[in-house]
Amino acid sequence: LTRVQDHKDITVHFNTKVSGNAGFVGNFETTLENREDPGQKTTVQHGVTVVATGGKPFQPAEYLYGEDDRVFTHLDFDERLKEKGDV
Repeated sequence: LTRVQDHKDITVHFNTKVSGNAGFVGNFETTLENREDPGQKTTVQHGVTVVATGGKPFQPAEYLYGEDDRVFTHLDFDERLKEKGDV
């Protein structure tokens, strides 16, 4: 994280949510809202967005997951592609 924060071409926004986004690849305009002060908004012009949410993998208990080989998560899909090269 320190290397990313210290990089001259990268800006990291903590405690921030995206409240607006428009544009196309290479030319985006995004409005960011501070979660601690919702009135504080910043508009950023950029070409690429990396959104890190801190998500966790979901293990479903329905829709025949684990019972039918045709039902799998995106992580299962990735593993199958790595192992077999085909799904």
